[in-house]
Amino acid sequence: MASSADYVPFVLLLRQLQLTSGNLRAGIAKELGVSMAELNALSHAADQEGLTPKKLSELMDLTTGSMTTMIDRLERSGLLVRQPHPTDRRSIRLALTPGGRQAMRWVNRLYLDAVIAAFNATPDSDLAAQTEFIEALSASLDASTPKGSAG
Repeated sequence: MASSADYVPFVLLLRQLQLTSGNLRAGIAKELGVSMAELNALSHAADQEGLTPKKLSELMDLTTGSMTTMIDRLERSGLLVRQPHPTDRRSIRLALTPGGRQAMRWVNRLYLDAVIAAFNATPDSDLAAQTEFIEALSASLDASTPKGSAG
């Protein structure tokens, strides 16, 4: 069985991956003319149909005032729209515009191409095993998230 010290090089590589991914996301945000926080909001809206501003503010750990300002900017950019909630007339839902959906497809394509290149560079990699590991790591990181932090 491996000791904690045996995992340190791997953890350092994961941190480097986070930084590299952050650099990619910063470049994507700049290309789209949005902030990193706005790109995160667009990602949440792409992943969760019918997302409300309240839920988005909880996910991003932002005040409702900050969220309203961010949504206003994303609407002006043509990437996001407010829509009436189908069952609660006091609420609204957020939806990507066609331009917002196209932008998120582009983001996903960048990540897909990078993953395919990495698997091609390591032909002995097992996609199913790697997927299982990433899922387990994600669950473990989620379980380690301090309470009160955004999810």
